[in-house]
Amino acid sequence: MDYRYFHDAAKKILYRAPVAPNSHAIRKGQKPLGKLTDWYCSMEIDIVRADNRLENHRWKYNRFELPHHHYPANTYSEQEARHYFMLNFMPNGDEISEAEYLRLAAQYEPEQ
Repeated sequence: MDYRYFHDAAKKILYRAPVAPNSHAIRKGQKPLGKLTDWYCSMEIDIVRADNRLENHRWKYNRFELPHHHYPANTYSEQEARHYFMLNFMPNGDEISEAEYLRLAAQYEPEQ
C-alpha cells in the first residue's frame, strides 16, 4: 500500500495516511442487487507524537485514527465521495518524504 506522510512541526506530530481511502457501496434490500444508498469511505491514519508516553500500560494519546464517513449515492459518485473524504480527513501539516518521516519518527518515538 502506498502512503502519504505529514509533519505538524508546531505540535511535533507525524502522520502516515494511505494515498486513497477504502470505499464500498452500501445497499439496502437483496444483496448484492439491492438499491445503492451510500458510499462508505474510511482509512487508518498512523500517528507518532513526540509527547506520547505510556501511562498505566496505555498510551496517553492515540497512536492511530480511523476516520470514516457515509456519502449519499444519489448526490455523489464513488470518485466524488473518495475525493471529498480526502479533502475533509487528511491530516494537518506539511507533506514530507518517507525518508524524512522515518528520521523524525525515530526521534519522536518514546523509549519503551
